[in-house]
Amino acid sequence: MRDGRLMIALVLFIVALIAGVIQAWIIRLYLTAAVMGGEYWDHFTDLFGLKPIVGPNQVCFDYCAPPLPFVAGWIGITAFLSGGMVLAFAWWRPKQ
Repeated sequence: MRDGRLMIALVLFIVALIAGVIQAWIIRLYLTAAVMGGEYWDHFTDLFGLKPIVGPNQVCFDYCAPPLPFVAGWIGITAFLSGGMVLAFAWWRPKQ
């Protein structure tokens, strides 16, 4: 009979993969908006529900980009580390 912890580890690794792909997509949109500027920043902030740094009649003299949403990245990191710990635990303490 197979150990159910291996299935849990596999599911966690799949979640980490999906979250990593989503975070890569978010970063691609962020970099595109950084390069193109203007309306692209507006589209990016609207898409992810971020507040714009400056208003319509204001000027920005410093770092004017909205923050990078990294929730999917943290989910991916946490799921990957959790899957690794479950896999290591299943390896070192096999069921009898």
